[in-house]
Amino acid sequence: MSSKHVPYVTPQILARAQVFLPDGPNARLTVELARRFRRQSRKDVELRMVVLGTLRAHGTNGGEIPLAGVAVLLTAFTLVLSLVHDWVISVAGPAAALLVVVPAIGFAGASLHLVRLAFAAHTRRVMATTWLAAYEDALAARRP
Repeated sequence: MSSKHVPYVTPQILARAQVFLPDGPNARLTVELARRFRRQSRKDVELRMVVLGTLRAHGTNGGEIPLAGVAVLLTAFTLVLSLVHDWVISVAGPAAALLVVVPAIGFAGASLHLVRLAFAAHTRRVMATTWLAAYEDALAARRP
């Protein structure tokens, strides 16, 4: 699940390091890429630090937790508004029901968007952790 709000690689990352980072949720990590990272980062410490640091930052980012929490709260507000809908119609009439329906639809849409962002952040986190472990294993290997 890709999202423009949860980028994998940004322009601030060194161009030569971007090759070794996942560029989306379907990026493939191959043995050859891990070997090439080991060879190229052997003497280029800056490259190694940028790649490993970026993957660690993405791997430790817990952004999906607050996003999911806010989505649950918005869903609860939507539920409360839907329960109050009949009462508003009986007290203030059908025209006033729009004051309940419009926010309920907005809350539901925002909740779905936040859930999508949470899934994208979680996918990025899992992928970064996997790539980080593979690169660390490649660096720890005795044979090239």
